Amino acid sequence: MLLTEKVVLSPTPKQEQWLWQMSMAATELYNIALQQRRWHFYRHHGTAQSLSYTYQNSQLVELKKRSLASTNFTAWSPKRS
Repeated sequence: MLLTEKVVLSPTPKQEQWLWQMSMAATELYNIALQQRRWHFYRHHGTAQSLSYTYQNSQLVELKKRSLASTNFTAWSPKRS
């Protein structure tokens, strides 16, 4: 069973910059969500319900608005087929 496949990318400098920006944004988002879950666990352990995926996902809309307003991701966008 094939689970992964290596793909060689040859992006232009502009595409490479866009890919790095997207990678950094995804990493930042993951770290923020993890930090939020850890803080909630340590602060409310045993006294409150844990943070759910649904709750954190509902906060993404506002976070995306703020992040996209401060970052120019329109420099290059992938072609959609």
